[in-house]
Amino acid sequence: RSLLRFLEDGKSRRIGDDREQALRVTLVVSTNLPMDEVERDERVAFDLRSRLHRVTLPPLNQRRADVPAIFLHYVREAAQRSNLDEDAVVEGVRTGHLEALCQADFTQRNVRRLIQLAETMTARLMVERRPPREVLSGLLAERLPDNPVVRRVVTHHDLAEPDSERGTGAESHYET
Repeated sequence: RSLLRFLEDGKSRRIGDDREQALRVTLVVSTNLPMDEVERDERVAFDLRSRLHRVTLPPLNQRRADVPAIFLHYVREAAQRSNLDEDAVVEGVRTGHLEALCQADFTQRNVRRLIQLAETMTARLMVERRPPREVLSGLLAERLPDNPVVRRVVTHHDLAEPDSERGTGAESHYET
């Protein structure tokens, strides 16, 4: 059976079987190209496009409020894979770190940039044996040198301080 027929009725047949069975699956199809362009170039067959339900997810630079939750998720995941204390690593992420990330430019790499940052942070934690807040502060200073929050860190060390830190009003909106 074709993919189109499966999308239509949800039934499939295993190779070698003579009977069909109904499957309950969620098929996720994505593209990093604008759908207008995909449709115009006919890269995806019209029949297939007409059977897919579209959900458009705006780029991360248009939904900055999602940055803290996404970053903390990947920090926790990376810490777990590295056999680090997840809670201790997450507790090292300060509101200033999250504010700096919310101000970052996500036009090119989107969520991958947050994933890479979380993975680099945990890798450095395993090697450097410094507190998570210091490792992340240093990493942000390297990766986001023009960020105003990061510049404040370099001069005042606000991101490396405990939660009683002096900061901007935006920082009070994020909980770590």
